[in-house]
Amino acid sequence: MQDSLINRFRGAFWGMGLGESLTVSSSLAAIPSPPASWSLQVLNATQVWLGELDLTADVTDPSSSCQMPSNLPSNLLPVALLYHDQPQQLQQVLRESQSSELGLDAAILGQIISLILRERFVPSELILQVARDLDLALDLPLVQKLLQVQIWLTQPTDLAVVMQALRAVDPADFTLVVALYSFLSSPDSLRISLLRLHRMIGAMATKPQPFNLGIAGAVLGILSGLYNGIGELDMELGTRLPIDLQAGELRLLQFVDRLFMQWSGQWSGASFDPNFNQGLQQPHLGLVAAPRVIRRS
Repeated sequence: MQDSLINRFRGAFWGMGLGESLTVSSSLAAIPSPPASWSLQVLNATQVWLGELDLTADVTDPSSSCQMPSNLPSNLLPVALLYHDQPQQLQQVLRESQSSELGLDAAILGQIISLILRERFVPSELILQVARDLDLALDLPLVQKLLQVQIWLTQPTDLAVVMQALRAVDPADFTLVVALYSFLSSPDSLRISLLRLHRMIGAMATKPQPFNLGIAGAVLGILSGLYNGIGELDMELGTRLPIDLQAGELRLLQFVDRLFMQWSGQWSGASFDPNFNQGLQQPHLGLVAAPRVIRRS
């Protein structure tokens, strides 16, 4: 493992904000993106999961605040982090928390997150491993496209050929396919992965393609942050979060730390002070348990 688990949790959220911000703030933002930030939706879903925000709207349903051809729910990241060490329960919780059928892309992304955090991430075998773990038929269209991605990476392919093939990808699957290809091409560098994403999408911008550019950048950032940890992201890209997230940088990390505390079993049983990270700064916290002992029901 290249970094501590808590720094990987932090890296996932930090990378999400960076990836979305640096993608939609570029010249490629001419491709329509929803007015609401997906990263902020994920933070809202995390607060709901921690019991710190009343569920007054269906924040787990991405279609509730912006229309996009993506099946990735906003609660996927907190759920995947909380249950990364229980992959079967992870899939069950994802299914049960959705108002509609869980998309295959969400199930696959959740499993990839689990593999990275459990140190079972092998880039050259990733798609076959995910298909085996989730018992997916290899002839499913999305699985076929992701297997093609793996072939491109193991057998270096001209980017023009890759982009031509990507034009035929179903819009509902495009976000995951292009984000995963960009990440797996350079897993050690979010900056290089984002440049690859920019180049591919920029070349396709003249062709109508109803997918969400910001979510593609966010998913790429999540994967890179999980793999490298927050320290590598800070050194490589600094803290260039979107303005609406900059005001709450400390609060962002507090959410993540509380999520980590819930996973680890370190939980006070009382409401958290929103201005102070009790769990990680007060060693006398009253309750400590092994992972999985304490779980939100």
